[in-house]
Amino acid sequence: MKKKSLGVFVAVLAVVMSVTPMVGTVMARGPLKALEVGKNPNVDGIIPFQFVMLDDVGPNNIFWANIQGRIVSGADALKGGGRMNNAIIADIVIVMDMQANPEMYENKWVFLSGAGGALHNGHSMAYWMFLPLFGPDACGDLEVEYWDGVFFKVNIVG
Repeated sequence: MKKKSLGVFVAVLAVVMSVTPMVGTVMARGPLKALEVGKNPNVDGIIPFQFVMLDDVGPNNIFWANIQGRIVSGADALKGGGRMNNAIIADIVIVMDMQANPEMYENKWVFLSGAGGALHNGHSMAYWMFLPLFGPDACGDLEVEYWDGVFFKVNIVG
């Protein structure tokens, strides 16, 4: 009986693993398409930057972006849940290292302080992380939006 259960488990696992890349690709496109259509009041963002913010029982506390062959996802620190238990707490040195060596931080949650947290030259760690991707104006808006900081994760797809 145990061999049969193990065989069923392995078969289900194989199906899940073969379908996961397809599901991930569809999910990666989903939020941006909803923003482009513009009929969902729970979606906001910046189309040219492919940056989407999803409302989840509060203002813009989950975000997603497809930039430079990277899927960037994150959540407002207030909605962090268990992410904080395993997150890397970024200071300016870690932020610079993340920008220089993104593959070392791939698929790892990193906490970036917001305007209410640790500041470096008058800006949060979230500001400095997103600056090369979005520019100073958009980063200033994001810094205000995510006052308490964000949990941030990157997956390289390109």
